[in-house]
Amino acid sequence: MAPARTSAFTRTPCLALMLLLGAPLAHGFSTGSGTCFTNGVAFHPSPSAGSGGFVLSAPADYMPGEVVPITLSGSAPFIGVLLYALDDNLVRFGQWQVASGYQILAACTGANTLSHASNASKSVPVVFNWTAPAAFTGTVTFNILVMKDTLTSFDISGLSIAEAVFRDGFD
Repeated sequence: MAPARTSAFTRTPCLALMLLLGAPLAHGFSTGSGTCFTNGVAFHPSPSAGSGGFVLSAPADYMPGEVVPITLSGSAPFIGVLLYALDDNLVRFGQWQVASGYQILAACTGANTLSHASNASKSVPVVFNWTAPAAFTGTVTFNILVMKDTLTSFDISGLSIAEAVFRDGFD
């Protein structure tokens, strides 16, 4: 007995349905983060466990008004980020210098949230420059969500730096 054959006509509706359902995944968050929070609130899929090999680093301290380099490094490229700084009261603050390929998400609290402008592949390491307010004192905590691809993200938040008590200009 010959195996059953499937006509192109019966396969077409299934293929069309698969393409239709997969379209949002392929284009999701292509022009910036789809959320304002790194903890997965209103984000699907939820961030994966671990860091995915990504590391966020910064100087040990900062001075008010100073530009602080925040470096994202890792072993693989990524397609997007959501990055913001929090003060001791969990309020977003400071200003990001927006490099090509990135943007400020004005819809997020305080408009002090940086995101990608496209889902094109981005190389690591990448440095994001954040300017501390001139009148601020205290600890800064940086939260970041890294999108490795359209289905995989990592929340590597919690990098904290303190205000420098004294700098002698020699360090």
